[in-house]
Amino acid sequence: MNIVMLSLIYILGGICRGAVLYNISTVIIEMYQKMAQVPYDHVPDLVSIISVSATIGSIISSIVSTQMVRKFGARSILIFTTAISLISCCLVLPSIHWIYLFVFKFISGFSSCFTISLIPMVCAQYISVAQRPIVGSLYSVSLVLSMVVCNVIQFFISSEKQLYWVIQVLSIVSSAFLLILSLKTPKEKHEVLKSENVYSKKYTKCFLVAFIIGISIAGTGYNPILQFSTLIFKNSFNSPKSGTIGAIITSSINLISATISIPVVRRFKRKVLLIVGSILMLLSYTVTILALKLVKDTKLQNNIVLGATISFIFFYSCSSGSLFFVLIGEVFPKQLKMFFMNFVMVIHFVGTMVTTFIFPIIDEFINYILYIGFCSINLILIVKFLPETKGKSFEEIEREMITESRKVVLKDVEIGESGETTRDIVVSAETEQGTEIK
Repeated sequence: MNIVMLSLIYILGGICRGAVLYNISTVIIEMYQKMAQVPYDHVPDLVSIISVSATIGSIISSIVSTQMVRKFGARSILIFTTAISLISCCLVLPSIHWIYLFVFKFISGFSSCFTISLIPMVCAQYISVAQRPIVGSLYSVSLVLSMVVCNVIQFFISSEKQLYWVIQVLSIVSSAFLLILSLKTPKEKHEVLKSENVYSKKYTKCFLVAFIIGISIAGTGYNPILQFSTLIFKNSFNSPKSGTIGAIITSSINLISATISIPVVRRFKRKVLLIVGSILMLLSYTVTILALKLVKDTKLQNNIVLGATISFIFFYSCSSGSLFFVLIGEVFPKQLKMFFMNFVMVIHFVGTMVTTFIFPIIDEFINYILYIGFCSINLILIVKFLPETKGKSFEEIEREMITESRKVVLKDVEIGESGETTRDIVVSAETEQGTEIK
């Protein structure tokens, strides 16, 4: 596979996933409700319900995908789930009932989630060490690009309820092209260890790192902030489309920072970027909660929250956002890559589901306090446990990730020509290949 085809697969995968998850803002759901003529008292609650349906589909996908790949192969499952994603995106077009939308958003979330795991698994082996951060970042950039496009589309169609279907076109087109490219990927046999071997002590670090990567996305509050951006910025501008304008601004900043992050990720160490990004995200949230608590002027408060949110998104995109797909594609052992990538996704989607569901329910101030708590915990875990992967081969990273069980043994050592022996202490490492004396 050449680098152009690999890049296109990552780009289309990101666009498809982003379009599926972020084309259900409060504006779009209001349009859907008017078209379906099924009233619902509180649209923000309905947005969280529909978002959760896609997330639940993603969680189930993450749980079952390892077994499916083991049985049918990564390439076959990628083709199948991309086809399902295309069909489900088409079936979302009719405005029938919010339960109908719930069902097919669930299916869309289920199928599109496979692309997150399978694209790095199918393609990572063809990417050089130097190309990994660039190609991996393309997924993040394209995902954010789809958000910008969705927000711009909804700005122009929000006053015409009959144009609801236009917002779904992006996910349909990207799914169709991704399916075509998936058919061109070479068949590759991926070995997956039996599940009982995964839970041995030597993979403890893999589980811990998977948790850190998952919570670095889910716990920051990034997803609910983008999902409800039209609600958050509803009163930030003197316009009936204030919420959509705010959503366009934040998603555009997200796109710019994600693009800037490509050379940044290539130049700087992964761990350093995550640490600096986490600290700056904490500062952005601190400014937000101070504004919500101390600033009484509504207009000034809205402007400060908008500025702090933009800075948060910028710092997030230059750190956790841009590194997420890079890290999950390179940090885990080859034979267990699929298993641990799915474990990351379960952590990510469970956290996202919880934060998205509670966002419109609890007080805005409490939401940001929770995000500060998650960011603080994640910062500590990154500093203490996350390994540096920049510039390392998969073999070097694998040796660092697998915890060897060491023990001290006594060995007779012959000294010189006299033939005398002495007892010496030798450290042995129990590896998968046997016991190696060091």
